[in-house]
Amino acid sequence: MRLIILSLVTLSYSLFGLPAANAQINFTIKTQDSLYVPNELLNVHAEFKIKDKAAPPATLNVTIENDNGTIWRMRWPIIDGKADGSINFSEELKNGNYKIYYDVQPRFFAIYGQLLQNKLVNQVYIAITNGASNYYEKNIPVKNNKFSIQKVAYPGDAYLYVRPPAKQNNVIYTVDTWLDSTYTPVASYGQQINIKQGAVSKINKLDAKLVTAKVQEFANPYHNWQALNKAGMSDLEVYDSLFVHPNFKKATKQFDFIKSDSLINAGSFETYLEKNYFNRKITIAEEENRLKGIRNSLFLVTRTNKKSYFYFLDNNPLTWTDLNNLLLIDILSIKIIENSPFKDGTGIIAIYTKAGVLKDNGIYKAGQKIKGYDHQSVNIQ
Repeated sequence: MRLIILSLVTLSYSLFGLPAANAQINFTIKTQDSLYVPNELLNVHAEFKIKDKAAPPATLNVTIENDNGTIWRMRWPIIDGKADGSINFSEELKNGNYKIYYDVQPRFFAIYGQLLQNKLVNQVYIAITNGASNYYEKNIPVKNNKFSIQKVAYPGDAYLYVRPPAKQNNVIYTVDTWLDSTYTPVASYGQQINIKQGAVSKINKLDAKLVTAKVQEFANPYHNWQALNKAGMSDLEVYDSLFVHPNFKKATKQFDFIKSDSLINAGSFETYLEKNYFNRKITIAEEENRLKGIRNSLFLVTRTNKKSYFYFLDNNPLTWTDLNNLLLIDILSIKIIENSPFKDGTGIIAIYTKAGVLKDNGIYKAGQKIKGYDHQSVNIQ
């Protein structure tokens, strides 16, 4: 998805809430009637209209849930009343029913920040970057210690940097990412696919009342976390259930830092792993060997005990940029997987950072990940 910079138009209603009660909303989802899995993409075209009004920028949320309760979430921008994307149901998926819920969040990407120090700063420099290029870079005003970032959309995760425009000390701030907070859906639609690998699967419409109830649940980003907690699962078990990819679930060893300062006291995760797992000094190097099923050509690895351990951060290959911006206080757990599913004879060091109710935005961070919109084509596996 290309970078989109928007000039938002002031309308007669606000994106902070629902359109007026008498507004007539028209929401349609167009896809194929059937799908051949795994070789065919599900192409999604959404249209969001409000009678007699120009369609405001908004967000299309898509949630997929299978029979086992596994959930995938994605979101695309709605611009000029339209959103387009595609979903690839990979061959790794198990056969069964997959329900797809679409809903409109009546808000567009925005970040709201607040400076925490007593000294008043009138302006801050903001950058949102993926390391290779900047999606957003600007000096913006600060009023009453508050600032906001709007009118920008970018694909995937990026890093947010906040500092004074001059070469001064770093500011201490907290941020709220608007699209990751609870909202009220203004429209919804649902489909179901019975996936049988290597066969054509018909796409059926779901009951409207069922869809309305489910998207209300999904509109609370902590709904699943709370439900699993009530079922007796620990915070780490809930995290693993919601955020850890199946390839990384079966660990040889897992270290839990939710209620432990042991990692911070070690000074680095390398030092911690040296003492608590490898019993020897380790270093991080770069390796060009490509892993099976992963498109990245460069990987960070530790070579020890005549074996290579590939680093992953939140299910993705760890990059130098990730490593330079990673704070120990943000690390929730580290998994050691001795038998890599990607390359025989290698292992994995999988690092996971705080998310959901455990995420802490209340401290200064040189760079912190901020989720934008999903890429136009999303792979479900």
